[in-house]
Amino acid sequence: MHFDNFKLIVAQWHSVMVVFTTFVFSYANEINMKYLLIALVCLSLVQFPKAQSYTVTLADSFFVTNNWKKSVDAYTWLIENSKTTKPGIAWYRIAIANYTLHSFTNAIHAFKNAIAYSKNPLAMYNLACSFNQLGLKDSCYVWLQTALEKGFSGYDKVILNEDLSTLRNEERFKVFLNKLKAIDYPCSSSPEYRQFDFWIGEWNVFDTKTGNPAGKSKIELLLRECVLMENWQPISGIPGKSFNMYNASEKKWRQTYVDASGTLLEFYDGEYRGNKMQFKMKSGPDSTLHKLTFFKINDKEIRQLGELLKGKGSDWQVEYDLTYKK
Repeated sequence: MHFDNFKLIVAQWHSVMVVFTTFVFSYANEINMKYLLIALVCLSLVQFPKAQSYTVTLADSFFVTNNWKKSVDAYTWLIENSKTTKPGIAWYRIAIANYTLHSFTNAIHAFKNAIAYSKNPLAMYNLACSFNQLGLKDSCYVWLQTALEKGFSGYDKVILNEDLSTLRNEERFKVFLNKLKAIDYPCSSSPEYRQFDFWIGEWNVFDTKTGNPAGKSKIELLLRECVLMENWQPISGIPGKSFNMYNASEKKWRQTYVDASGTLLEFYDGEYRGNKMQFKMKSGPDSTLHKLTFFKINDKEIRQLGELLKGKGSDWQVEYDLTYKK
C-alpha cells in the first residue's frame, strides 16, 4: 500500500471512530439496540479509498512519456510489493526520474540501489553527476573513477555534459577525460598513430621548383583520430583523396590514394624518421619502385617529393615536387 493512501485511510477511520464513540458515550443512558444497529450499519457504509496499484507496463509508460513523478511512484510501488522481476532496472529508472526532477539526494539513493543489482558503469557515472550537483566533488571523482574502471565509455557526451561544467578546469577532471579518451579514441593516445599529424591542416600547394600554385589540400582526422584523409584539389588535373593509417600489426604506415579517374595507388612500408614520413610502392610490369616522402620543414611548411626508380636503374627520378604552406 502506498504510504500516502495509508495515512488517508487511517485519518478517515479515526474520524469515524471518534464520531461513533462520542455518540455511544453521550447517549449511553438512552441508547438501545435499535440505534446501535443503525450506527453500525452507517459505519459499514463508509467508503474508504482503494490503495493505488501499478503494473510494470503502466510504470514503463510513465517513464517513456517523461512523467517523472508518476514514474517514481509506480516503480517504488512495484519494488515495495515485489511486483517486478527486474528491481535493478526499476531502481535505475527511479534514479533517472529523481535526477530529472532535481531531487539529487533521492537520485543518489536510487542509483546506489541500482548499482547493487547490476554494477552498471553508466549508473556509476550518473551517480557521480548527482554528487556533483550537490557540490560533493570528492564523492563525484570517486564514482567517475569507479565507472571508468568498470568499463564506462562516452567521451563525446561527457565533454558536452553541462552537469559537470564546474569541473572542467580542475586537474582531476582533465586526468579523467584523458583516460576516458584513451578508451574511446585508442589511436589518440598511441605515439605511432600521431607521427603523421604534422600533415594535418589546410594547405596552399606550390610547385617547389617554379613556385607556381599547384592546388589546395585539406588533411583531416577521421574515425576517432585513427585515419588521416587527404582532400586534394589541383588547379588543373584530377582531384583525389588519400587515406593514411598506421598498421599496428605491420608497425608500418599505409596510404591508399584514389582519384576521380578511377586511379588507385597503394603505398606501403611507411616509416617516420628524422622529421620525414616515407612510403614505398611498386607499379607496372617492370615493378617500377616509387618513393613518396613528406618532409616536415616547420609547422607551416611541408615538402612532398615523389620519386621513381625504373627497372634495374640506380638513379631516382623526380615525379613531382610540391611545397605545402599554411
